[in-house]
Amino acid sequence: MKEDKTPWSCIGAVLAAIILGLVTLIVSSPTLIPFLQGPTATPLPTSLPEPPKFIIQNFLVLPAKIYIDDEYQGQIASSITKTFLLRSVPAKVRFEMIPTLDSNNQPWGESIEGVFFQVDNGSTLSITNVVGDNFYFYPLLSNYTNQNCEISINDGLYSERRIGTLTAGQQNVAAGYYKLFSNSNVTLYCGEVTYHWGERSGQITTDLQDMVIPNSGVLQLQISQ
Repeated sequence: MKEDKTPWSCIGAVLAAIILGLVTLIVSSPTLIPFLQGPTATPLPTSLPEPPKFIIQNFLVLPAKIYIDDEYQGQIASSITKTFLLRSVPAKVRFEMIPTLDSNNQPWGESIEGVFFQVDNGSTLSITNVVGDNFYFYPLLSNYTNQNCEISINDGLYSERRIGTLTAGQQNVAAGYYKLFSNSNVTLYCGEVTYHWGERSGQITTDLQDMVIPNSGVLQLQISQ
């Protein structure tokens, strides 16, 4: 066997050329760089998706309780807009008006309840004085006379309600919500004088439906000397 007489300086030159060529290949081939750098972390999303929600507007004079899929979710005050979150979609949303209580802890007027089905993300709902085929009105009474008056809602009808006294000088006295029929009336018995609006005993003074403010159902009435 012959002795290897290759000079070490030549071997070093060959190795330097190989290294230089490899570096040149890496620089000229960007696709190799990620492989040599190792695995990279997957970027995180900049923001999490928003949960489904809906907006509800309460046009009534009184607040209401809100239920989503029969679970109580809170209240919405009168005349405001509020956002509620949904756990799943579509959902069933139900509201119950919260009535004002009299001195005997009994509710003024009649209850108003309603249900919205198939409520989806981004839905806008409205609570008004119209629920299905039922219309409701909310009398606000003012007495500018010196005579106290007894208040009767739907006087002479099956749904008649005697709700108390409108004292002389009182203004904007609320009487609660009541169903509005084609022959509804509001009647005040003031001593020997009787005032009424709507249809009473076959006599029509004014059409209450034309006087009721849309959405809120407010009906403003007053008597004076």
